[in-house]
Amino acid sequence: MWKYVFGIYVMRQRLKRAARGIDPFVSPERYFEYSRVVQSLQRFPAGASILDVGSNDSLMPTILAGRGYLVTCVDPYHLVRRQREFAHAMGNGYRITVALALGEKLPFRDRSFDAATCISTLEHLAGTGDTATLGEVCRVLKPDGYIYMSFPWQKFYYEYWGKEPLYANDDSSELKLIARTYDLASLEERLLRPTGLRLTRGIRGEAPSGISWTEQLLRRSPLPGLADLYRGAKYATHPLGGELLHRRFTAVVFCQKPVEGRIAE
Repeated sequence: MWKYVFGIYVMRQRLKRAARGIDPFVSPERYFEYSRVVQSLQRFPAGASILDVGSNDSLMPTILAGRGYLVTCVDPYHLVRRQREFAHAMGNGYRITVALALGEKLPFRDRSFDAATCISTLEHLAGTGDTATLGEVCRVLKPDGYIYMSFPWQKFYYEYWGKEPLYANDDSSELKLIARTYDLASLEERLLRPTGLRLTRGIRGEAPSGISWTEQLLRRSPLPGLADLYRGAKYATHPLGGELLHRRFTAVVFCQKPVEGRIAE
């Protein structure tokens, strides 16, 4: 797993140099999520079409394009347009397409993509937005296609509502869903059963407790971000289920669309 984590770090540094100082932040949690997804995507050859839902200005599309995939980025917020800047800076302009759209109303034809990624996105969609978005992703996914998702995870389902801005143009006076935390029951009821997706693998990652002496040394390194890389690589992984109370994890879930999959209305 270290080679995938380190590859993500290298891609971040390359983009920072090529895009004149632009530096997409990659937290330890993202290193854990990205590396597991990139590893699993090896089943697809270069040139495969991948839909990335909730791209914003994340590093994920650049990572995928750097591995030869044709990436379509979808997000309702204008920052997603930066993905084009990243792509041109990295010489991958022809591999990345950007669509300013809601996940609940994807502007694509049925069965358009080989795979889809949805990293830390579904948990922020209020109401049935997560179910509707995943139904749309399932619609535009080819039969036998895969979707790779990540979201907060714990023993019991939980929704956190607040007034703090979640996005740049949010109204700080408005009460809104900030994030939800999924469990086994909500995974089945909100994401799998309505869409007909088949769970092929699910893992939960747990951040290291405390700060090791190695991490302390890396934080003093002149190379930025090494401590986050190290911490992300040290996430402990377990199968979904058997969580302890009051412990929060990050889940990475791999699902496949059956040939005759049901599509959410």
